[in-house]
Amino acid sequence: MTQKYYKVETMKKWNQEWIDAQIEAEASYGMEDNHFFVKDGTVTQVVNCDQADSFYDFVKTMPEEVFEKMCDEFYKAIEDKDKVAMFRALTIFDEMDQHDLGTDAMKRRLMRVRKKTQKESYQF
Repeated sequence: MTQKYYKVETMKKWNQEWIDAQIEAEASYGMEDNHFFVKDGTVTQVVNCDQADSFYDFVKTMPEEVFEKMCDEFYKAIEDKDKVAMFRALTIFDEMDQHDLGTDAMKRRLMRVRKKTQKESYQF
């Protein structure tokens, strides 16, 4: 029997605006059945396994051109302070990091993006 949901992470100090932005961003990738639970200031995310597997397959086969566009959109999201667009990119970036996905060129670009935006992406 397969598990339908699994806990992804537990975070602290996230407000509802950030949670709503992440929900909207993940839904744009077909992950509409994710849930967030808040208790005593701690946020726990639980995801639908089937949707998470589909997203993994998407990121695994993502062409470099799509990734390059996502990086450019991430820079613009930071500039515009657009949390939803930022989470769209971060969701892909995190999946790449967690599962060592992408070509060598994509991994190098992601490293540069993370170094360049580390401070800015957490300021708003």
